[in-house]
Amino acid sequence: MACHKEAMAHREADHKETMERHKEAMAHREADHKETMERHKEAMAHREADHKETMERHKEAMAHREADHKETMERHRETMSSLTAMREEDKRRHEERLEEIKHRDEEWRADLARRDEEMREFNREILLRNEKVYTSVLAEIEESRKQLRANTQAVLSVLDRLDRRDAA
Repeated sequence: MACHKEAMAHREADHKETMERHKEAMAHREADHKETMERHKEAMAHREADHKETMERHKEAMAHREADHKETMERHRETMSSLTAMREEDKRRHEERLEEIKHRDEEWRADLARRDEEMREFNREILLRNEKVYTSVLAEIEESRKQLRANTQAVLSVLDRLDRRDAA
């Protein structure tokens, strides 16, 4: 039993030593954990500060973008307004040109009709003159034809008499 007591005492001493080492290890771990937690808190504070700074920069960037967007939209509205005015002006000018072309076409058609009428009148006058001239010329030709027939008859009659005389 003495051996048992001695073994128990040895185990008790080992256990105390183990418990002492365990306490020391736990104390080190506790100190390491506190140090780690402090570093973690510091890192989180830095991250929070960085996050706040990033969020501020983001807000500023968004404000600038919003201002730029508003400016761009205003320029777009001005451009669209200008384009609309230009389209309306082009449409008005186009309509004016169409009216001018229509007016010129009407004037041209009226001038053409006037010239056609003048040409018809000129042709009538020429035809009347020709009719007067040709009527007298035709009458003279008819008279000359009759004269030519009579002369031809007279010549043929003389030739017939001469032929009868020569045959007799």
